[in-house]
Amino acid sequence: MDVLEIDSVIHKVSDKTLISDVYLKLSTSDVIGLVGRNGSGKTTLMKIIFGIVEPQNKFIRFNGNVIQKPLFEINGCITYLPQSNFAPKHLTIDQFLAAYGVSSAFTPEDEEIVGPGNQKLDELSFGQRRYIEAKAVLASNARFSLLDEPFAGLAPHAIEHLVKSITAKKEQKGFLISDHNVDIISALSTRIILMDRGTIKQRT
Repeated sequence: MDVLEIDSVIHKVSDKTLISDVYLKLSTSDVIGLVGRNGSGKTTLMKIIFGIVEPQNKFIRFNGNVIQKPLFEINGCITYLPQSNFAPKHLTIDQFLAAYGVSSAFTPEDEEIVGPGNQKLDELSFGQRRYIEAKAVLASNARFSLLDEPFAGLAPHAIEHLVKSITAKKEQKGFLISDHNVDIISALSTRIILMDRGTIKQRT
């Protein structure tokens, strides 16, 4: 089992404290639902964990070892699905998945949701692109995945398939998921964490 620990995270912008003394432990097979109001710090925390935002203070341990460099630089450690679409629009579905190293991730079930793999991504809706990006993140060999609003814009049958994909992967991965659909998060997660004004208020 792999274990990721984030400890003593403090992040300020100007005089405003966005994250205050957060501790979080994520293990393989965990599906942690991160809930809270807009502006509570969920997205900022994910960016700090992934390594694209550098806070004033943090300690990150991977399998007990203190990590000094961004986690995304460690091969096979972590992937991140940001809130906004990130796949280059000029690529086809097949080209994007090949570039991501997960060509086999595209299945007949996926084609029923988004159409054939030779479509360019700019021909898809926001939700369809979201689905393809989420599938790419899930198919990677990383031990941990951060998913920020993975179900946004998805049709009900696409949400169902994505939930099945996450469930199927949780024996090999640990997940931290934030989404406004609390019902889905509650049903999917092994543990729920509530964030409020940059702090973790409740763990269930």
